[in-house]
Amino acid sequence: NTGAEAGDVVFLTKPLGTGLLTTAEKYSSLRKEDEGLAVKIMGKLNNAGYELAGIKGVHALTDVTGFGLAGHLLEMCNASGLEAELRWDSLKFPTDLSRYVAMGALAKGLKNNWRSYGNRITPVEEPVRSIICDPQTGGGLLVAVDPAYSTEVKQVFQNYGLSDHLNPIAVLHPSKGDKITIKITGHESVPRTRSFFGLDAEKANRKSYAEKNSSTRVETKTDSIPSFNASCTPPQPSDASLSELLKMMKSFFKDLWKYRREIKKHSRWIKNFASQKGYRVNPNWMMNANLRLWLVESENVFGKRYCPCFEPSDDPELNNDIVCPCTFIDQDIAEKGTCHCGLFGKKDLTKAGFKAAEKRLMNEYRVNLKEHGSMIDTTGVPTDLFRGLKIPDAYHLAKRALMLKGAPVEIYIERDFEVSNIKVWAESKGIPVQIKTEGSGFCVTLGRKIPL
Repeated sequence: NTGAEAGDVVFLTKPLGTGLLTTAEKYSSLRKEDEGLAVKIMGKLNNAGYELAGIKGVHALTDVTGFGLAGHLLEMCNASGLEAELRWDSLKFPTDLSRYVAMGALAKGLKNNWRSYGNRITPVEEPVRSIICDPQTGGGLLVAVDPAYSTEVKQVFQNYGLSDHLNPIAVLHPSKGDKITIKITGHESVPRTRSFFGLDAEKANRKSYAEKNSSTRVETKTDSIPSFNASCTPPQPSDASLSELLKMMKSFFKDLWKYRREIKKHSRWIKNFASQKGYRVNPNWMMNANLRLWLVESENVFGKRYCPCFEPSDDPELNNDIVCPCTFIDQDIAEKGTCHCGLFGKKDLTKAGFKAAEKRLMNEYRVNLKEHGSMIDTTGVPTDLFRGLKIPDAYHLAKRALMLKGAPVEIYIERDFEVSNIKVWAESKGIPVQIKTEGSGFCVTLGRKIPL
């Protein structure tokens, strides 16, 4: 990875996309005409590496594997104090990968990659960001070379049957000292696709995979129960019956009074943080108050003020990243105008702009409750790109299920840490909870309604 110099051009010896293709195949979503493409790429040896390393002007040489193209290009840049201009229109792909991005056929490693280094790349939309972060198995070689020696590199490429890769994919420049290390060009005309936020794609993938691999899973049926995010934002009249709305408002004002001292404490640091960063605090009182209440509850239940939109995971490093104000706040605000939960926004963002952000958040959380037989199913929901966490997560869905369905309510949970979070919360509220193994997951029974 080390030794690259400013002015070097970077070549890549293979097309990208093995992670997307193999994940699509896993979910039985691979097009017939794309069968075998990943194996063909992975099976081609990087035997040109020895000869390339012998060229005087080749300064750095590494293979692209699990960290994706962007991750390994970043490693090369970091080792030499450089930044890269990545030319999207010079990259090669075995097929139209954008369709697999839109399907949600993304490997877990891809999400982790973006979470790890996404803030070092110029903001890009789908499908570009998923493709450059896609983990590769048997990926190509990244070759950083003095342009004066590029003819020799191209000759080696032709000798090894790599004539499709004669155009450099990147140019290396001296670092300007800012956070951005990869600047992407040539992608402006790429049609944007739905990201794996897409609920329909995620549901289709999981259903297909379940039918293929498990005799115990049944078809997921989306129920007709109206849904709302009881934990993050105030309910709207269209989301719940009048009686439910009145109960929730009663609970809301009761909590405002009960936790008034804690809320005041949070108000102080929120104001100070916004002032230091040059951000604006959400001026919509109801939304602002709900978010502060969640921060209070998060501290009381989990010991830390986690972002109102996400439950803690089994990844301690990620948990530190989602403590409010979260690690992702600057990038969220740069791209969307507000942080994910809508507590902070750009200094010049209007009240209407914050309202639009709240609406966007509600659209992410307004997924209908799903049922597996008698159980509410918390699987198959979209995932946040930066954090790799579910939206809405099992914790939020369990609270909504209890509020909407009443007690007792049975909830199907995938992961043991999700069960632990719900158990801790339920016990803090005096709610009876029973847990038993159900297939590859767990059935959690909550015994009565949220106390009002």
